Amino acid sequence: MKIRGHESFPIRKGWLHKGIKNIVESPRLFLDKEENPCDILGIGTNMVKALRYWLQATQLITEDRANRHEVMTNVARIIDANDKYFEEFGTNALIHYLLASNQDSATAWYWLFNEYEGKEIDKEIFISEINTYVQANSRDGKIGSEKVLSDEFSCIMRTYFAREERDDDPEETKLCPLTELKLIGMANEKTKMYRKLPIDVDSLNPLLALAIIINERGDFMNEIKINDLFYSKNNIGKIFNLDRLDVLHVLEKIAKLGHVSIIRTAGLDVVKINTVKTFEQWIFAYYESLNEEAVDNV
Repeated sequence: MKIRGHESFPIRKGWLHKGIKNIVESPRLFLDKEENPCDILGIGTNMVKALRYWLQATQLITEDRANRHEVMTNVARIIDANDKYFEEFGTNALIHYLLASNQDSATAWYWLFNEYEGKEIDKEIFISEINTYVQANSRDGKIGSEKVLSDEFSCIMRTYFAREERDDDPEETKLCPLTELKLIGMANEKTKMYRKLPIDVDSLNPLLALAIIINERGDFMNEIKINDLFYSKNNIGKIFNLDRLDVLHVLEKIAKLGHVSIIRTAGLDVVKINTVKTFEQWIFAYYESLNEEAVDNV
């Protein structure tokens, strides 16, 4: 479990692209003492640490310890080839999934979307509840000081909730691109109470949703219980704050494409997978569908 690897900096617009670009050009950027990542990336020391953390926490890079360098994951390669600047809504939804499902490196993100059952949360609730969770699930039961947890809470809120900014605000680039997903909103401004919100299911591409469903299914399972999509950790219900009706709406969109069938006979309530692809293949199919739409609109 890991807390506050981000040096209190949420992901900033352009950071992930900048990190991927420079890892490709210099795989030892963050590891070679002869490199100066501050000069290369144009950001300060703590931001460099934060950027490396976010690249790892979003599962875009991994470290090849044997050769002392870092490499892009397959998902990062697909994104880099199709949405280099991380501009698509679906890319941000995918990055959120990769982050919030990463229990080891983004523990607080994982906990908020998968373990915490409440809809509303403030700093006091967060500090109390995540302490309880870590004490029950980590080896040593230690997570850090109240200040560390307070910083963690603030970073999560800034990851998903954007206060209204003026169009000419010079701080605009500090906004995290995941705020576009609107997964967290303000429940009470006076008490600083926040609320988890469902993603806009009409904006969630069905092929991307299917990629996540496939990635979270058991090995070789061609039928998945609909309840698992809603209740199971890391699946579309938990990750995107969806209720059962929202999950069914997403499934119906996938079924219209012919890739799944929804079976509700003989006491069954399952999704049958009709088109067999891997997680990465479905992500690639998502980007291909965007390219096809772009051609059709020309």
